[in-house]
Amino acid sequence: MAPRPQQAPPRGGAAPPRSRRPSRRRQSSESEVGCCMKYSMFGFNVIFWLIGGLILFVGCYAFIEKGLIHDIETVSHVPVDPALSLMIMGSIVFVVAFSGCIGSLRENICFLKFFALVLTVLFFAEVLAGVLAYIYRDDVVEKTNSFIIQNIKAYRDDPDLQDIIDGIQMELECCGGKDPDDWDNNMYFNCTGTERDNLIPEACGVPFSCCKRDEDATDVINTQCGFNTRGGSIDFDIYQEGCIAKMENLIKENLISIAVVALFVLVLQVFGVFMSMSLQADIGRQRAKWFRHEAYR
Repeated sequence: MAPRPQQAPPRGGAAPPRSRRPSRRRQSSESEVGCCMKYSMFGFNVIFWLIGGLILFVGCYAFIEKGLIHDIETVSHVPVDPALSLMIMGSIVFVVAFSGCIGSLRENICFLKFFALVLTVLFFAEVLAGVLAYIYRDDVVEKTNSFIIQNIKAYRDDPDLQDIIDGIQMELECCGGKDPDDWDNNMYFNCTGTERDNLIPEACGVPFSCCKRDEDATDVINTQCGFNTRGGSIDFDIYQEGCIAKMENLIKENLISIAVVALFVLVLQVFGVFMSMSLQADIGRQRAKWFRHEAYR
């Protein structure tokens, strides 16, 4: 058999160039999506997803415990229903964190964009609220007092609201919004100047949480200590300073701590947006690589 003719080398003696197109196996094994960023974002959102679920569970449990039918009938008359507030806040945290978890784990750009959009809106809303609250701080005080008055009116309408008001007054050692006379806005504690004040024990009084407590007092709370304390017939010591002034003093005393906590929350939101945008960019580069590979085929 005749020998096989050899192919003549090109001019200049250089070997024919090899194809620089990467192999399919090599291209499929390399990923632009970093595992560190992906699972860091997943873990970051799992924590808040669990927190949101816990808040939602507590709100639902409190709402059902009081009686679902009763709440539906009375929630419109209560300025703020604590159980309903917990349910709304827990739902927002749960949904946003869940979208972050699914978006990072499944590398889904739609979920990641939704996550980043919500965090961005919340960030600017919080910053705007803080700036407006500082600029219109006098109006904020008036609105806060009106809000407290509305809750004082509904003191007996909601057990959770009643516990919150009592807890605030006992913790801050205050009574009412501006002063104890704010309790005139409640139908049970108001003073009418008629015979009715002598017939109703709570008339011209305040809740027990307004009463001053002795350091050596027992753990048993006298729930009737506030009866008729503003009528002058019973001599019990009650707090004379309103809760708004106490809140202002508390904020001034802990201004640095409050600022640090607010800054930490904002940084967390910025960090979440950064991780989402970075992961979206990685996914976009990976998709572009796949499209180029398909174009070569």
